[in-house]
Amino acid sequence: IDLNMLDTVVNQVLRELDYKRLDKEVKFFIENQPTGENIIRYLWHNIKDNIENADLVYLKLIETENNYFEYFEESDRRYAN
Repeated sequence: IDLNMLDTVVNQVLRELDYKRLDKEVKFFIENQPTGENIIRYLWHNIKDNIENADLVYLKLIETENNYFEYFEESDRRYAN
């Protein structure tokens, strides 16, 4: 994957959330509580839908040193516990 393209996509998705009251300003989070689980789900789908010539396989969102969220396709068992 072209890392510049990936950076562009990720930064674009993050800008959509930056300095926003998620539960009031972002449609997805108006309908879904802005929990860590839903935030990573939102990131996954918005990144995956915008990358070209590559597959998103695994995403990890670190909230704190001891709290993180992982997301991957159910059909891809490489990352399942």
